[in-house]
Amino acid sequence: MLAGPLPGIYKPSGPGRILFGFFAAMAETERESIREATLEGLDSAARKGKHGGRPPSSPATCCTPCSAAGRTASPSNRSART
Repeated sequence: MLAGPLPGIYKPSGPGRILFGFFAAMAETERESIREATLEGLDSAARKGKHGGRPPSSPATCCTPCSAAGRTASPSNRSART
């Protein structure tokens, strides 16, 4: 299968075109179904007061000037601290 093209699998005319159209329609229908289910789940969660995403950061993990300065230190300074 990986050695080269397979004769007769897809032809732009005739049965190959119909088969390709059928699979494209099925994929589109499945994608719409997934999208609808996702939106219903998000709506249900929102009604329960649950929201997705990253939780808010605490002040201890917030990027403050003092913690930002520690991250911009040179690699030689970092190894000296550990």
